[in-house]
Amino acid sequence: ESRNIEPEKIIDLESVHRDISSGNNAWSGVSAVVSDLNATSAGSQLKPDHQAKIRAWDAQSSALNAPAYRITCMSRIDGKASFNLGKNKDGSEKLFTKQEVEKKIGELRAKNAQGYDIYLTPMDENYHYVVIDDIKSENIQTVKEKYQPCLVQSSSDDNFQAIIKVSKSDHKEEQKIANKLVVKLNERFGDPKFSGVVHPFRM
Repeated sequence: ESRNIEPEKIIDLESVHRDISSGNNAWSGVSAVVSDLNATSAGSQLKPDHQAKIRAWDAQSSALNAPAYRITCMSRIDGKASFNLGKNKDGSEKLFTKQEVEKKIGELRAKNAQGYDIYLTPMDENYHYVVIDDIKSENIQTVKEKYQPCLVQSSSDDNFQAIIKVSKSDHKEEQKIANKLVVKLNERFGDPKFSGVVHPFRM
């Protein structure tokens, strides 16, 4: 970004991607990164890899069914700061609807290829989204049967996340009670260090 490159010397990512895609399996990782970096280019929204991302988001967001989402780009690279995509310079915050998140998938794919993991926080005045993190495979069925999570997703090999949708009440210590619930569930089934009911998880 900081270099002045003559227009005719700018790499055509489309042609590079075609060349890499015709190579052997050793190029598959590079192909995926080039595709993600190029996701915001004209016409990319109709490509199969982009359609797959849209379908995945549709499945995840339909399960969560929140009116709005916070999007956080979590850095995987030392020296690169994580940031809230909707945070404005004046301190205000833009939350995104399901449809607005879908329109940003190309941008989010590029951010992912640049070293950021994409995290969501559902925001809803009527529900808490309780996260149980790092559930082992031997406990996942118990969590499903006992708490009926709205979403279960794999976070890594033999690790799962469950999102439980819980109605909010007007109790004066509602937030404190919800935080205690998160701690107790994670102590029993997931990550004992996990705390806080308003918590992001992977898109």
